[in-house]
Amino acid sequence: MGLFEKVVSHLDLMSRMMNRTGAAQRLHAAGEIESGIRSAMARCSGCTDEKACSEWLAHAPQDSAPPAFCRNSAFFTRLTAGREHA
Repeated sequence: MGLFEKVVSHLDLMSRMMNRTGAAQRLHAAGEIESGIRSAMARCSGCTDEKACSEWLAHAPQDSAPPAFCRNSAFFTRLTAGREHA
């Protein structure tokens, strides 16, 4: 897989993970659009668990807590912590 394909693949996985965990809806409210996404993408691009991520995304219900293996787990958890009160 070339660099461009890897970046696109990770961007897709991260986007799907953010939607599945509910983090995408809270990103704007938390004021972390640019810096948060940039940092999250850097963490995601270094991940070597693309297969585990894809499998988790295929089976996890909507609004699931992010999996422990996700390098953005703490970021997504922090974003979604207040969703019940939003």
